[in-house]
Amino acid sequence: MIKSVSVIPLEAPERVRRVSDGYILIGPLYLALMKEDGRIAWKIKGNFTDAIELNGSIYALRFVNNELSLVRVVGRGAQELSLLTNASEDTLKEFRHFYMGRNRPILLSDGHYLYALWPNLIKIKSHIDVPLNVSIKLAKIYANGSIAYTKELFNENIILSGIDSIIFNDEIVLSLGSLRCYLIFIRKDGKLLMKIENPKGRKLPTNIACLGEVRNFNGRIYHSGWSSMIGFLDLIKGESLVREVLLYITQNNIIREVYLHNGTLYVCGSVQGPEISGAYIAKMDPDLEEDLNAILKEGYERNSIVEVDRMVRGMEHP
Repeated sequence: MIKSVSVIPLEAPERVRRVSDGYILIGPLYLALMKEDGRIAWKIKGNFTDAIELNGSIYALRFVNNELSLVRVVGRGAQELSLLTNASEDTLKEFRHFYMGRNRPILLSDGHYLYALWPNLIKIKSHIDVPLNVSIKLAKIYANGSIAYTKELFNENIILSGIDSIIFNDEIVLSLGSLRCYLIFIRKDGKLLMKIENPKGRKLPTNIACLGEVRNFNGRIYHSGWSSMIGFLDLIKGESLVREVLLYITQNNIIREVYLHNGTLYVCGSVQGPEISGAYIAKMDPDLEEDLNAILKEGYERNSIVEVDRMVRGMEHP
């Protein structure tokens, strides 16, 4: 049952984070706090990439004038605490997607410290005119903004398609997308523990791209996304793959988000094909013991997959 619906302006946020006072809306135009009733409490202009709450304060990453900085929200403004890195104008002109979309820098907290992760383009030219040599940087930061350390996690020749990360127990888990997706387990001191290819499907093509997102619920790590036009959802326990779900219901599909509530896993995504193109929310067992393809097929037969164009028409002609 939907309790309430809030309409977010067209300059929609790239990320939404839950905080004690409501929800933080994070985007390239502003950082805003939205209350539970949908009211915007405050709004700060600027190119923000991520934000999180620590000890009752809101901290954010802001990319302005080629510089990535950590800021703290004070009143209706942002106080700069520390400079993390800067990018050359040549880099930005050559690759306008730098620090945008799925490559946006990430801010995490374990309740004591802040952790910032960001892609660092090293070699910006190649024969296919895309950044190939990419490293991921990690900074551990105190609440006052002072930096405990900055480390390079690894440096590989990849075409980066996206990063996502969570804190899990005493580790940082990073999802890195390229031609394939990987889960990378890192100790909080920056030591690389393990890198595994995920998803594992043997029949998955690897010549397009892979995008992944990682979530943590009740000791379970879920890795989901899109691998060469096939949606995937994997359950990870103890750095091992427990179960993998691949979507074959249409020619092109993606699992965009998962959420665990009252023992039920809610799986959100979209499908695209000759018969149906739309969005869905499916309910599954948290251990992925059900067949998601069968659930979506049944939903399609019940007309429960909402076609995107029908949604748009409904908004245009209420």
